[in-house]
Amino acid sequence: MRRETTGVWLGAQTVSDLDKLVERGCALCWWLGIYGTPAEVHHLRDGQGLAQRASDDEAIPLCPAHHRGPRGLHGLGTRGFARYYGITERELLELVRSGELWRWDDVPF
Repeated sequence: MRRETTGVWLGAQTVSDLDKLVERGCALCWWLGIYGTPAEVHHLRDGQGLAQRASDDEAIPLCPAHHRGPRGLHGLGTRGFARYYGITERELLELVRSGELWRWDDVPF
């Protein structure tokens, strides 16, 4: 959600905003060039303690495989995920916030 006057990202403030976020598809799949993968909400773990999660404005859409699978964030851990894919969850959040991932002119279909 963007504030109309400034264009500043406010984060996902409501359930409908989270729904809109996941409708875009998996952020990592898009970054890898795989389009249209159904997603679920992942709350960033970076900077959080054990059993804590970030607020909804620090959420990214990830497909079940990249979220909960053995090669996903919860399977590899945040450091392992960053090593395996070459991008951190924080960097994915910044790409989601900027809108750079979902530039339709880059999609080959």
